Amino acid sequence: NLEKIIDIADSLSPCLDIKFIMAGEGYKKELISNMVNQRGIKNVLLLSYLEKEYYIDALRSIHLGVVAEASNAPNISVPSKTYNLIGLSVPILNIGGDDTELGLLIKTNQLGINCLNMDIDSIREFILKLKNNSLYYNEYISNISKFAHVISRSNIDYIVLPIINS
Repeated sequence: NLEKIIDIADSLSPCLDIKFIMAGEGYKKELISNMVNQRGIKNVLLLSYLEKEYYIDALRSIHLGVVAEASNAPNISVPSKTYNLIGLSVPILNIGGDDTELGLLIKTNQLGINCLNMDIDSIREFILKLKNNSLYYNEYISNISKFAHVISRSNIDYIVLPIINS
């Protein structure tokens, strides 16, 4: 539900140093663009599809990444962007529930929050707390870094190779 992100951005529009960057050519782009324009929301930047190198650079510049789960496969997949965010130690705002594959990953490892059943004010407060409380923000960064180490390529090789070679 990307519309929820626009509602959050709108509620945070008085905070001039909080920006929402949305990139891609998904089927909701026109809807999102119309919502932003009709409401006159100034803290949302809509970009077209980004090539891989620009996409990674954009992710490096953010402090919170939004992941929207595919509604047709919430229990069998984790969007690849999730692993990019983890690799870059970026906290995650999942537009999904606690009981999906992604939701369990985020909740269990404290990588961010799952906001499907949260109201706009609660999500807004989470974002403001990340922005204004460096200890709180750094706790998420630490959790993500620890998790990234666990799933790093070398550890995956260590776990998978003995199974393949047996």
